[in-house]
Amino acid sequence: MEVYSDSELWEEKDTFGPFKELIGVCLKADPFNQYLNNPQQVRDALARQVAEGTCAETLSSLANGVSGATNPAPSSDKWFDQLQKLSSVTRLPPKRRDASYHPAKIAVLDTGLHPSFSAAGYEDFVDRANETSQDGSGHGTSAFQLLQRVYSDAQIFVGRVWRTNRASDNTASLMAKVTYTLTKCLAMLTDLSQAIRHAITKWAVDIIVMPSGFQAEHEDMLRAIEEANAAHILIFAAASNHGNLIDIAFPARLYRAGKLFCMFSTDVNARSLPAFNPSPLPGANSFAILGENITLGNSAPLSGTSFSAVIAAALAGRIIDFSRHPDTRDLIRRPGHLKRVEGMASVFGKMARTDNSYRCIAPWRLLPQMEDEDLLDPVNRSQRRCTDDEDEKNKDENEFDEFDDDEDSDDDEEDQDDGCDNNGDGDEDDNEDNTDEDGEEENDDEDGSGDSDNSMG
Repeated sequence: MEVYSDSELWEEKDTFGPFKELIGVCLKADPFNQYLNNPQQVRDALARQVAEGTCAETLSSLANGVSGATNPAPSSDKWFDQLQKLSSVTRLPPKRRDASYHPAKIAVLDTGLHPSFSAAGYEDFVDRANETSQDGSGHGTSAFQLLQRVYSDAQIFVGRVWRTNRASDNTASLMAKVTYTLTKCLAMLTDLSQAIRHAITKWAVDIIVMPSGFQAEHEDMLRAIEEANAAHILIFAAASNHGNLIDIAFPARLYRAGKLFCMFSTDVNARSLPAFNPSPLPGANSFAILGENITLGNSAPLSGTSFSAVIAAALAGRIIDFSRHPDTRDLIRRPGHLKRVEGMASVFGKMARTDNSYRCIAPWRLLPQMEDEDLLDPVNRSQRRCTDDEDEKNKDENEFDEFDDDEDSDDDEEDQDDGCDNNGDGDEDDNEDNTDEDGEEENDDEDGSGDSDNSMG
């Protein structure tokens, strides 16, 4: 095991991947092997994995992963074939759906939707008189198709806030307007009243995707995002595609304050892409997922952090959907926590391995997660023991039945007082306080200045 864990013996060798995988099978038992012939037991085991994410605070960044040569990059089709391993377990067949089940609702704010596609809801915030869906560039339609490919059961709502791939002078205001509608904000302004009314009666989404960004901050959009946080709506935004030539785009850079997910890109091997990823902010959960050479039908391959944001949002929707299944909803003690950044980040952490300070997600890792090499790290073993102890205690005390998802103050108090050492430093965490401090620091650092170099991710 010592030789197996020594990265210096492996990292530069072409044989690293195949040999290590083979040796790992011999050294470590796959906890899912015993369930291979019983799909229901696989679902139960997966539910326990998700449940751990809902009772633990956001995981701290892991040590830098192995760098060096990689195998030749497979096509994105192979990546999606791997994703199917998770999707096949987490998808609920129609005949097993009861009256309480409902799929996750996702809103994508982009360039619109080609009229040949049908969304659960569509609103044009660029041309309010237009009632027919349209897409001047195809970017929004590609995002819609990608959402469907990752999470086919999603209810997708489309808001057209861009005329093309480039921003106009009022694009930020339009995005703030539609985001306000999704958060059910009751503090109405005259120019937002119609959009708010539409969202309250029609959309009520779980997730918002903004595959775009701005160099300058926009106060209305910041307020709208904070309203989304209060409504427990997850937000995914694109980091930018210009490397370190410019900073992480707004609103994505708010991720350091825990307000949303800023998504960076990986290749199909789940390795970070320094060619267009900006450097991650220190002390933040810098998640990355597939964003290079994505094929959709016969169209040209797609690349960019905007598509990483779309894939991550769809993955989060799939996890929320899974928590609502009749056979899993009682196993997941805190399903509402999945609609908070810290809760979903805990589940994402089970799928991620660190590469050049990015936490690179391979979704199928959620299934055989217990056999991965990062669990050899003593910090992670401590986290695992802590969550195991918490789960056992909760089971004994029948807390599944007592938990009330709607009591937010109880959630926050339980988060702070669970005594779980999530940083592995022997101290109890207070994640909510830390988030507030980060948020204050972030606001101090970002004065809203900067040139307007606004584009799709």
